[in-house]
Amino acid sequence: WPRVRIRLNPRFDWGREEPEVTRGSNHIRYIGPELTLRLNTDAPISHVLSQTAFVLPGELNFLLGPDETLQTGIAETARDFELKTVDYWRQWTRRLALPLEWQDAVIRAAITLKLSLYEDTGAIIAAMTTSIPEAPGSARNWDYRYCWLR
Repeated sequence: WPRVRIRLNPRFDWGREEPEVTRGSNHIRYIGPELTLRLNTDAPISHVLSQTAFVLPGELNFLLGPDETLQTGIAETARDFELKTVDYWRQWTRRLALPLEWQDAVIRAAITLKLSLYEDTGAIIAAMTTSIPEAPGSARNWDYRYCWLR
């Protein structure tokens, strides 16, 4: 079996605030000044918190989101999210006008472009990341959600 190490180090206030961390039986809460994130997982909580490598016994699920209790089990919720995601993309791609040739490549390109849209404005974003400095410790840090005309 493979060994894995989980590293999750969320920060708040654009990286300035380290969260308070609390744990439950199958979740970890990352409490910030204005937002609390919750990681629900069926992985060993102690190994996730300590970032210790452990043997991967099979499939594990990691659900990071708002601080809300899941209505069903972790694995069931993860499968439901996966099925809804697959269904969304299948429905979306059915509405595309596709050429007979290169359909798979055109679908992949269309999905990439769709994922590159800033939903609020419809602009193509400058990068798939937000707020990563050009160099460690650099003040040159841009918000990449906005379109830059060039």
